[in-house]
Amino acid sequence: MLSNPCTAKFVAFAAFAIAFSINPTQATTVIGSSVTGGLFFANPSINQFDPVNGNVPAGFSNYTSGVPTVTVAEPAIEFGFNDSVNFDTVNITATQITIVDVRSGPSASVASGSPFIITLMDTSFADGIMQLSNGFDSAAFTLSGSTFTFNSFGTSQPATYTAVFDFAAAVPEPSTWAMLIFGFAGIGLMAYGQKSGPALMAEVIHDHQVRMRATFGRLLLCVTCIHHFRLWRQSPGTSVTWPRMRSRMRFATVLLSSQSAIKWRGARIGLTELAQDNSGTPG
Repeated sequence: MLSNPCTAKFVAFAAFAIAFSINPTQATTVIGSSVTGGLFFANPSINQFDPVNGNVPAGFSNYTSGVPTVTVAEPAIEFGFNDSVNFDTVNITATQITIVDVRSGPSASVASGSPFIITLMDTSFADGIMQLSNGFDSAAFTLSGSTFTFNSFGTSQPATYTAVFDFAAAVPEPSTWAMLIFGFAGIGLMAYGQKSGPALMAEVIHDHQVRMRATFGRLLLCVTCIHHFRLWRQSPGTSVTWPRMRSRMRFATVLLSSQSAIKWRGARIGLTELAQDNSGTPG
C-alpha cells in the first residue's frame, strides 16, 4: 500500500513511462500498406506486374486491383506474372518478402536465362530489409530509401528459385530508451523505498551485532595472548597453557569470522574457561 502521495505519483509516472516506451503501436508494419511492384525483363519500360500487359494470372492482388499498386494482406500473394518461360511471384507478409521464379524454358538459352529486375516501393521498407536466403544462381538486392530492388542476372537451368528477405526490427529512438530506463529505475526505487520500518530496524540491529561480535573477538584474542604470556613467564616449563591458548584463539577466530549463534555460544564457553584460569579454578 502506497501511503505517501508523492511515492504513489512517482510510481504511477514510472509505470506510464514503461508502458509508453514499449507501446506496440510504435512498431512499423507492412500489413495494410500500399506497395507498388515492378517486374522488368529486357525492356525496362514495360512493367510485367501491370495487368494491362496481359501476363498477370487471376488469384493475385495485382490482378484484382488492376494496377501494380496493391494493399498488403494475408494470406494473399501480392504480385504474380506468367508467360511461356517464367512464373514469378512476390509474397509479402508481416515479417518477410518471398520471391519465387519458376523457370520452365526448355534450355538455358531461352531468353538468355531470363534475367529480370523486381522493384517494390513502400515507406515501411525504410526500417531495413535483410536477406535470409537466396537460391538463385546469381542475384543481388539493394535497398535505397523505401525502394527494394532484386536483380536476377539469369538462371542456368529450368527449376524453381526462391529468395527470402526479413524485415529488420525497428530500432527504438533514444527517447524511447530513456523512458524505458527511467521507468524501470523508478519501479526499483519504489520497491526499495517500500521496506517497512521494522525490516529496516532489523537490518540495522543485525549489522550492529556483527560489528560488536568482531570487536569483542579482537579483544578476546588480545586478552588471551596477554594472559597466557603471563602464565608462561611465571611457569616457563608448563605445557598445559598452550592447548588452552590455542583453544581461546580458535574461539576468537570463530567470533571474528562467523555469525552463527552456535559458534557465538562456543566463544562464551571460551570466556568462561578464561575466567576459571584467572580465579585459579581447574579447567
